[in-house]
Amino acid sequence: MLTGYLDESGTHPGARVTTVGGFVSTAEAWDTFDREWAALLARAGASRLHMKALAHFKGEYEGWSESRRRQLLRDALFCILRHCRYGCAVSVIEQIDGLLAVDPRMGSAYSLATMGCIARLEEWLKANNLETPMALVLERGCHYSTELVRHLEETERPIGTINNFNPVTFGGPLEFLGLQAADLLVYEQNKFLTDSNSLGRAVQPARVPYQALQVVPHNWTVLGAEEIGGVVMQLILDDLRRGGADEVHKHHPHAQIEIDGQVIEARRK
Repeated sequence: MLTGYLDESGTHPGARVTTVGGFVSTAEAWDTFDREWAALLARAGASRLHMKALAHFKGEYEGWSESRRRQLLRDALFCILRHCRYGCAVSVIEQIDGLLAVDPRMGSAYSLATMGCIARLEEWLKANNLETPMALVLERGCHYSTELVRHLEETERPIGTINNFNPVTFGGPLEFLGLQAADLLVYEQNKFLTDSNSLGRAVQPARVPYQALQVVPHNWTVLGAEEIGGVVMQLILDDLRRGGADEVHKHHPHAQIEIDGQVIEARRK
């Protein structure tokens, strides 16, 4: 049995980048991970790894020395590298968020990034000839979670795109320690992309934790305007295949569809 833990970063108002990501491993590997993770937290004198607070010495990390913080990060990274089989992360750039409104099925940046992770996970399963269903655990608390569940059940499950996955579970980082590893990944990717976006170029060199996480086999994806446009076009093409212009106009009532110079109209009801 495989389990994937996914967390999110950048879903708050004003965020420049929204990222969903995390790690996959076997039940046995996660059991060992949990024991080692709990032990490294105990050594550090921390209840959990929460990157946003740790990065700024907030909350329970107030008063920590830099060497204490670095030791916790090193221990956490080595634990991830030892026990996680695959990592995925999908980031949506805020500047193109308006494109998500072009098709109502796109949903929020959070939903799109989560569905992107599910697609990456499905690709990984197929590439490795793994037929076992995968359990997914997402951190609870994101206000877009209800929209995501509705999208999975009403749009994705009926057409079979999530057949390889068990129902999604929502939980907390103290209950599911794998979510703390996911928190580390999404924090680092979101920071790297946000800082790069501000500079207008990729940050060089990237932070050491971000570089270290790349040792785990992974697929980290960034969705900009071109990629979002491609998703919208794929949705429209799928509509055309399933039901022609009528199907397209269900989702795009004002669209004008032109193929080989000929405008295709939907039938009037």
